[in-house]
Amino acid sequence: KPYFDGGIANVDKRLPGSLIKNAYDEFVPYNTGEQYLVLPALNNACGRHLLRVLKIWLDEQDFDGLYLDEWDHSRARVSFNHHDGYSALLDKNGKMIRKIGFVPLLTRSFQKRYVDEVTKRGKIVFANQFDHTMASAKLPVIHFAEPLGNYDYKLFAAQLTATPLSLHVARSRSIWTDVKEFLKRGVLMCYYFKYFEGDHILKKIYPITVDEVWPGYIIGKRKMVTMHSGSYGFNRSIPMVGYVFSGEKGQCVRTIDSSMQANGYSQIELKLTADEVAVIIEGDLQN
Repeated sequence: KPYFDGGIANVDKRLPGSLIKNAYDEFVPYNTGEQYLVLPALNNACGRHLLRVLKIWLDEQDFDGLYLDEWDHSRARVSFNHHDGYSALLDKNGKMIRKIGFVPLLTRSFQKRYVDEVTKRGKIVFANQFDHTMASAKLPVIHFAEPLGNYDYKLFAAQLTATPLSLHVARSRSIWTDVKEFLKRGVLMCYYFKYFEGDHILKKIYPITVDEVWPGYIIGKRKMVTMHSGSYGFNRSIPMVGYVFSGEKGQCVRTIDSSMQANGYSQIELKLTADEVAVIIEGDLQN
């Protein structure tokens, strides 16, 4: 996650035309006195700089991928010194008084070029926050939320992305609770800075390709994650194993094999407590 020096004196000189201004013609600080917000675009110095150093990270340093912080926008969603070609402020009579730009619109062409440069090298792009344009939503980016609580609006945004993931709550007292609370919203948890150990649930959940999200369960290509009791299957004859996890450390407490039904399909019957989550894996025979 490489950052560059965002000090105002340095950036205004090196990346002219890239700093974002507010309605009062002031540069917008990320951290006052330390870093200021820049706008990467294909036709400005910031965008050219980031595309140039990308080659250093991926070609010379051979990074496996890049993590892009605050993907859609940072503290400023609107730039008052850039125009996106559509947006403007109007007076009470409907007369245009100032052209403005929404950051997600201003950066979408750059985002596509940047992601293309990474993926054509066989590398991966991770990003927190989610897409605000259709063009960005089509890009092969692994998104995740960074919530402040189990009812954070970002978790609901995660439901609508191709990768319904969320870091655990930053100051979480129990990441096992986060696993369950996120799953209630059809979102999977991934690590922030607290970790499970041993034979824990995340070892069975990942890797997963998600097809459907529902309240309390997620259906993948050959995996399901659920907190509900019931009958489960993929409408196929391939045997399945259900791994049931529980407790603050998210450990496996038992396994359940599928049975073959009269219609020839494999099926697993689960009876889960309120503290249990099961991961069902197709073709994962214990023997």
